Amino acid sequence: MAEEGAIMKSKPVDDDLNAKTRALFDALHRATGEFAMLGHQNEASNVIGEHTDSDVHAVTGSYPAVWGDDLGGVELDRNRNLDGFGAEAIRNEMLRAFNMGAVNTLS
Repeated sequence: MAEEGAIMKSKPVDDDLNAKTRALFDALHRATGEFAMLGHQNEASNVIGEHTDSDVHAVTGSYPAVWGDDLGGVELDRNRNLDGFGAEAIRNEMLRAFNMGAVNTLS
């Protein structure tokens, strides 16, 4: 067990990270204990309110730091994911999140 205050060197599961992924990995580990990041799956594609593009934004006034999108169904050669969204719509949401500075995840 590490001593309190000791800095632990984190190692990714995949040693072959590209430069941007490595920078994100390192930045997140440097920030450990400094802040929390909220994430949301299908952030802007499945919203409850009709006058918003984000349930998180509607409640908090901010978009989440982590945006998840689903590719379920693509592995079966479907043109749309499990939620009925096509690849172009998913790509556009991922680019939107990226341009906002969010971290994209895929399931």
